[in-house]
Amino acid sequence: SSQVSVGTACEHGVSVIKNTNRYVACAGMDGTVTLRDPNSLSSLHTLVAHAGPVTAMDVRDNMLVTCGMSLFRGTYNTEPAVKVFDLRRSPRPLASIPCPMGPCLLQYSPKFSSTLLAASPSGAFQLCDVGGLLAIPGIYTVNTNGLTAMAVASSG
Repeated sequence: SSQVSVGTACEHGVSVIKNTNRYVACAGMDGTVTLRDPNSLSSLHTLVAHAGPVTAMDVRDNMLVTCGMSLFRGTYNTEPAVKVFDLRRSPRPLASIPCPMGPCLLQYSPKFSSTLLAASPSGAFQLCDVGGLLAIPGIYTVNTNGLTAMAVASSG
């Protein structure tokens, strides 16, 4: 059996791990995204994404997106934006896409290359165009007692 150990490099905890074209991206409970070498797992770059935990992360080509939380007066709240990072050359923050419903989950559409679905804990959904760096007008809702997971069908 094989085992991967990152050790003390993730002392604040990891909330999401994704494989990119060049990195293993580790989203942290401290709001950072650490980009690691896929062979040695050594840290190559650290991106500051949020003031609190990263709740979701996805990658498409060279675009990494996150949503997360911030601490305000001792309480964690979902940030009303999706953060976009460019992973080409030297990874860097690119933009924040406003999402007033406060997303905690997100996933790229498998059918449309730059379309992202963001969802809030209350069941509100919004589409974002990562290529154009904007939220698509319209918020859709589903009746739920709390959204904890989301998946987009392969048909889009």
